[in-house]
Amino acid sequence: IDQRLTILIPTRNRGEFVHRLLHYFDQKCVPWPIVILDSSDPDFAARNKETVDSFESSLALQYVHDGDGLYQKVHRMLSQVETPYSVMCGDDDFLIPETLMQCLDFLDAHPDFVSCLGPSAIIDPSRAARWIEPAWPVNFADPVRRGVFHTQHWFPTFYALGRTQTLSRCFGVAVANSDFNKCRIFPELLQSWVFALDGSIQVLPELYGVRQWHGENEGLTVQRIGDPKTYAAEYQRFIGAIAGEMVE
Repeated sequence: IDQRLTILIPTRNRGEFVHRLLHYFDQKCVPWPIVILDSSDPDFAARNKETVDSFESSLALQYVHDGDGLYQKVHRMLSQVETPYSVMCGDDDFLIPETLMQCLDFLDAHPDFVSCLGPSAIIDPSRAARWIEPAWPVNFADPVRRGVFHTQHWFPTFYALGRTQTLSRCFGVAVANSDFNKCRIFPELLQSWVFALDGSIQVLPELYGVRQWHGENEGLTVQRIGDPKTYAAEYQRFIGAIAGEMVE
């Protein structure tokens, strides 16, 4: 077991994807600890636990049931992770182990970088379509300049491999200053923006992951603005959090 990295897999009521992903990791002989962070209803949770048990002889697996919100449960789990690096993997995604290894080696050699990732391929089997989700290196000495650059060239870092301590702090800022159920865009923006503020982000040319567009993705099923009446208040919390981070 390579104790440099922990893979966290948040999931809810999607047992078929959990089984598919663990089968893929098993076939790829993934050498890192994997945590299934499950908020499924009881019947789905029981099936997920059975799936985890079926792979425990070949993968370093831990099953955790936590019914809290996405960002809350990820932040709570990150505070317990003992490896220096962590990465989130969607239950319906695939991360490329060879690229993860390159990311680890890069971060080991470059302590001023907090994160490393690469481009991801997006596939939509229903339309026989595929495209690349790009990412851009954020590498400036000045943290404010990093934040401004990342705002101008934004890409999600939720699934970027990063230093566990930094990831935990970023998710903590998002949990303290936003409400995913009211406006899901603000926790995502905060987590990503604070990440860039805390250190440089490297983007490797190698394919980092494959994501499936299947109609039930969170981006399609969870509204960006869940409650328009609270948008103004959530926006002010968001702006206040950014201002506080820049002052610090």
